[in-house]
Amino acid sequence: MNDFKMQQYDMNLQRKDKYLPFKVSQIKFLTDKTVETNALLVTGSCLEEQNRVALWGYDFGPELVPSGKLQPHCECDPDCMPLLGDSIDEPHLLSSVPHLGDVQAMRCLTSREKLIFVAGSEGNLSVLGLGQEYRGDNLEELQSLKLQSITKPNFSPFMPQRVPISALDVSEDGGSIYLATDDGQLLVVSTERLPKLAGVSGIGLVTGKGMDWCAVTTLERIDSNCIATANQVGQLKLWDMRRNGFLMPESRMLRPGSSKAFLCIASHPGQPNLIAVGGEGGGKSEVPVYMWDTRATKYPLIEMPCPGECALSLQFHPTQPDILYIGTEAAGLIKVTCRAGSAQPEGLATTWKQESIRMNVGGGHCVLKVEAALPGLEIDYGRSVHTLDVTNSCIACCSDDNSILQTIPCNEVALA
Repeated sequence: MNDFKMQQYDMNLQRKDKYLPFKVSQIKFLTDKTVETNALLVTGSCLEEQNRVALWGYDFGPELVPSGKLQPHCECDPDCMPLLGDSIDEPHLLSSVPHLGDVQAMRCLTSREKLIFVAGSEGNLSVLGLGQEYRGDNLEELQSLKLQSITKPNFSPFMPQRVPISALDVSEDGGSIYLATDDGQLLVVSTERLPKLAGVSGIGLVTGKGMDWCAVTTLERIDSNCIATANQVGQLKLWDMRRNGFLMPESRMLRPGSSKAFLCIASHPGQPNLIAVGGEGGGKSEVPVYMWDTRATKYPLIEMPCPGECALSLQFHPTQPDILYIGTEAAGLIKVTCRAGSAQPEGLATTWKQESIRMNVGGGHCVLKVEAALPGLEIDYGRSVHTLDVTNSCIACCSDDNSILQTIPCNEVALA
């Protein structure tokens, strides 16, 4: 039988903390997630007088910090809050631009042409870029990085209405944007047809549309043809873009015994048929995290009785997919590990299977029993992690009131 363990991150264990003058709602790495130095990070804010999208960088060295030579490029609305400042703590602010309303969803393309797709509470959709190629091997190049709008700022694909956009994802080449809204609308938008700065066209912008019957809380591209959405009543739906698009889901999976909301989705990087889904919990008989095999949709493959009352964010490790990170409402950052043992070091590629984890089988599906506390820490200690992203070497997340940006090395936390 596989050795399953769950661990909780001690936030005092060799982490980097940066206290920000705003609340962070979204956080994404912009550079390739396999690199370990000169990483770029993008954040979006919420609940501020002037919300912003900000670009941050790591590993600048003594040449620039704290010499004062590094000066961030910050655009400012003269009628609102002043420019952002920065502290000596990593990561360091490189650039920021104002954003209308709360930043509710964000995706980054980490290819050669780095693009940032941002959606907000005012129904606005925008695409940002760096304005230059970034190689990550030159400190002078880091100093010159600046966020630039590629499309018209604050444009809404739902005009004349401004329906809040709750989730987005993009195709692998960045040509299509998949959107979900608070009222259940689902859209496919052509990136090339978004109004540019030079003029407003928007003709033929929407290339596909559909509806869910309640608020869509999260959306994830599973592969080039499949989109997964989750909604406010605990339903996970799969949409085939080749056949019906968003007109009719190919399959629908229901949360067992509950209609509480699903809030986050993570697709396995090596096995697209495996999907982790997290959401609201709270009851003794309910669990906030499920693992589904999309080839058998009647029941979840695994139910994870994860501590923390509510799962707010999920992410698989990009190169070690036997590790799943969970940001929770009341138990901080959780790490779920699935190890195959010494005879099968390949990990999750073969072990996230029902026949491999026969632990307390009931109702025709697998129930996974785990523990989630480091020695000396109570599991319900009030730490909240709302958003996170993971590279090969570190995790970036925001904790407590979402104004503490934390960077945690992946390999420096012991199992409980």
